Amino acid sequence: MTKPHTLIFDTGPLWELILYAAVHELGYARRNAELQFLRSREQYRNLTGFIAQFRHRMTTPHVIAEIGSRILRDFKSGRKDMWGLVYAEFTKMGMDEKTLQLLLMPEDIVVSIGVVDVSLLKIASGMEPGTSTVLSIDSELIAECKRASLQAQHLWEVVAAELP
Repeated sequence: MTKPHTLIFDTGPLWELILYAAVHELGYARRNAELQFLRSREQYRNLTGFIAQFRHRMTTPHVIAEIGSRILRDFKSGRKDMWGLVYAEFTKMGMDEKTLQLLLMPEDIVVSIGVVDVSLLKIASGMEPGTSTVLSIDSELIAECKRASLQAQHLWEVVAAELP
């Protein structure tokens, strides 16, 4: 099987990465308790090492809208700094956005797992088999990917793993 070369980000892993940067680069120490997966420098290194293994990184505008909603809701002040982090992380990763239209998504799956997850599933299913991995904290999305014979990993598997 071909080694996956495209990493497709769900909201959870991206938000965790952004929140980690906010805590450690912008000094939002009070937000440290909100981190669920990146609790140590080693876990952060595991994630960034995992991300670096992929030539391409992508997400959807649906995921970016969820990130934006969290910034609007949780950061009354500091929004400019948070968006600066988002732009910096996306630039550093060479993030690509893939736009998908709602009407091209299967309604039954949208009802089941939601439009954001379907957008990620559709991106992965549109690629050559074995060339992409969906990174998420959503067990339902991961299960749906696996039912569709798509590669998917939970963020916890990545940050807890020993990288070669």
